[in-house]
Amino acid sequence: MVKTELRGEILWLVLDRPEVGNALDPSLIDGVKTALASAASDDAVRAIVLTGAGKHFSAGADLNYMKSMRGARSTGSSARTSCSSRSTIRRPAAAAMRCSRTT
Repeated sequence: MVKTELRGEILWLVLDRPEVGNALDPSLIDGVKTALASAASDDAVRAIVLTGAGKHFSAGADLNYMKSMRGARSTGSSARTSCSSRSTIRRPAAAAMRCSRTT
């Protein structure tokens, strides 16, 4: 659910769940974590760009997943680990988002 493409020295990470606006669920978060960990150990990667497939960068949390977990106990460790992972990657990172104008 996360596509990776090395373009020269820049690694592009693409959130690839356009049918749900690239909404974040544990699988997508784990895919980003795995890709970032791989980039951290790859000397060919000099920078990272995170973007989303389709019309949206990311709609945020996957509400359908959250509803399915109602009543289940969760530690939230995936989200915490993802946030802390960024501090261990010594590469410039940017998010590429498409914005539309409303009139």
